[in-house]
Amino acid sequence: MVLPVNEQTHTSFAVQCTRRVGAEADWTAGGSDGVFDIFAITGGPIIVDYLFVTVTIDTIVGAATPLINFTPTGGAPVAICAEAASVAGDLVNGMLVWDGQLLGQLAPTAGDGIIDVTEMGWTNVGGAMVLVPGMIHSTNGAGGAAMTAGALVYYMLWRPTRQPCEVIAQ
Repeated sequence: MVLPVNEQTHTSFAVQCTRRVGAEADWTAGGSDGVFDIFAITGGPIIVDYLFVTVTIDTIVGAATPLINFTPTGGAPVAICAEAASVAGDLVNGMLVWDGQLLGQLAPTAGDGIIDVTEMGWTNVGGAMVLVPGMIHSTNGAGGAAMTAGALVYYMLWRPTRQPCEVIAQ
């Protein structure tokens, strides 16, 4: 039996990585004025396998508290990650990892530059999150202060559900 074109499966569903380079300018004082876009999802739903953040450039100065939200196209924002602890003092090559649970916390790893298998959460147990087209944002949580030095780089490992799905760094 041959499936109609709109029901055929594709074979090019390899894991892809999209990277968004941040700057301290992204991180104003907490609340709604600290919102900035990280990734745009276009073309169809995607499967998110992993999301993590690295500290680059300088040791973080300023008690920013990252919070990740998702706004589906035409919808309202939804928190997909709980407000993290302050990143003040996080060192270059430090990492923050999200366990993939809705409202799970973006938390620092035990070792600089390493994500241990016990810190991997959902990827370790084969879980994933499906997101429709929309925008992933980062917010400096309500308790966060402005970041005056340092930068965070966001990485998302994802797979398309169909072509032409795309994740575009903002």
